[in-house]
Amino acid sequence: MRRWRIALLSVALVLAGCAGIPDSSVPVVVGPAPTGARAGQDPGLGIQPGGPVKGSSSDQIVRDFFKALTAADAEFKVAREYLTPDEAKSWRPGGGVNVVGTAWGAQPGAKDGTVNFTADRVAQIDDAGGYSTDSGQLSYEFHLAKVNGEWRISNPPDTLWIDSTAFSQVYQPMSLYFANPAGTQVVPDIRYYRETHEQLANRLVKGLIDGPSQTLAPAVRDEFEDPVALRSGVKLGSDTVEVDLTGLKGKNDQQLGVLSAQLLWTLAQVNVSAVQISNDGTPVDISGNGPVQTRADWASFDPDLMPVNATGYYLDGGAVFTDKAQPVAGPVGGGGYAVTDAAVSFNGTQIATISGGVSPPVLHVGAITSELPVIDLPGTTSLASPTWGGSDSEVWLVRNGSEIVQVGLKSAPVIIPASNLSDLGEVRSIAMSRDGARLAAIAAQAGEAPKLYLAPIVRGADSVSVGQFTPLAANLEVSSVSWVDSRRLAILARTSSTAAVQAHLLMIDDSDRETLSNTPTLASGEPPTAIAAAPERQVLIASGSTLLKYADNSWVTLIAGRAVTGTRPFYPG
Repeated sequence: MRRWRIALLSVALVLAGCAGIPDSSVPVVVGPAPTGARAGQDPGLGIQPGGPVKGSSSDQIVRDFFKALTAADAEFKVAREYLTPDEAKSWRPGGGVNVVGTAWGAQPGAKDGTVNFTADRVAQIDDAGGYSTDSGQLSYEFHLAKVNGEWRISNPPDTLWIDSTAFSQVYQPMSLYFANPAGTQVVPDIRYYRETHEQLANRLVKGLIDGPSQTLAPAVRDEFEDPVALRSGVKLGSDTVEVDLTGLKGKNDQQLGVLSAQLLWTLAQVNVSAVQISNDGTPVDISGNGPVQTRADWASFDPDLMPVNATGYYLDGGAVFTDKAQPVAGPVGGGGYAVTDAAVSFNGTQIATISGGVSPPVLHVGAITSELPVIDLPGTTSLASPTWGGSDSEVWLVRNGSEIVQVGLKSAPVIIPASNLSDLGEVRSIAMSRDGARLAAIAAQAGEAPKLYLAPIVRGADSVSVGQFTPLAANLEVSSVSWVDSRRLAILARTSSTAAVQAHLLMIDDSDRETLSNTPTLASGEPPTAIAAAPERQVLIASGSTLLKYADNSWVTLIAGRAVTGTRPFYPG
């Protein structure tokens, strides 16, 4: 596999504690101690640049200072060696991180003791650790002074500028878990933190208390919102992490259960197996689980939980087949509906099919093994891309290339309001995340290549809408999209109209892209046309009229030893 890692980053939380955590809290180490070559380093960091070299020129000092920002310490002790004594004591970088490309430069300025630093910004990390792609030219004039005959920087930048090539070793993605509005599943909100175990549990809990990102906030429920606060630092006992909160008074058992699920799923990322939650110092017995809880107590909140018997599907000859190359039992497997697109509900009991070979196209929705009723959609000229997400009672699809329609099993179809959908051009397909929190869409302006977008799904007591669509993988032409899990998308895409179509796995914040090797193109030049993915399932593609799966870093036939013909592979959801 080829991995294009733009950046795995975070705000550098550089001092002894986190903002909002009492100064008296004792730092704890949560997770296994480092071993091997890294055992003598600050945990998790493999980059160890040295201090200034005697006799270095002013521009060399700036270049080495920039490299020293990746040193394995949270207080940038090595980087401070490049500063004047006063600045070394007072420098406190904040305001996020500017991630720059590899083509940065430091050249002597017009005046002695000045150096002009230039770089291309590729992304930014905000104070909360949220990642966003952001291109632009950065420039900064460094001022240097002689200290004991050696150049030292007297005006270090207030924010961090860090080379993207170092991030996979210095920062790691973590998820803050919030809840869906129903309080039945957790939803990830990706942040980037310096890869150290010390204080990481505190940082994660503080992140929950600070709340979801602005983009995700309308789509999720957060039981850590005000007045909940961290009363003291997270403490590690012999077997249990203790989290002492305040502000839980008045929460009912269901609310406390959601809070517990958020906390357990978040802290599990740092190898926390058991947590005791206290309110103002008093242990809380939540939902009958006792004062000590494990993630297993909240396993049902798993955003990537798939039914054990969940199978893949595809179309062939207008019929729906399973990934065992067997027709689905009932009418949909017989070809009578002349299916051109389909989606199966998460629990595998319901199906939505589109018969697109007639005008107007026909939508059927119902029990997968039964005769399917026709759903009347007056004024329809085109239908595409049914998707169920995490609900077994409603399916969404694209109508006339410009509307998103929700069809409930027991309710009339409705058009879903979507804030900037009309700005995207013709909507070609959509895919809802299985936690029901996000919607991916492929759309194209007239005469332009199709692009990928992502938006939050905002659910109220009696309403649902789609929030602002933002672009993902802006440099790619995207032709197909599917959800791998709650944090990743699988896409078919190419860099230009003449480039080969490749299969990629893409983080939903656009920070990381993995290319699945050797995506096949037919001898005729026909590229793959559709992709399907699901948690702990093999990625499927349709290449021409042949179904392939990705196994052991290569593409093989869907069933070993023989070619399987078909199109439009999909998994439940």
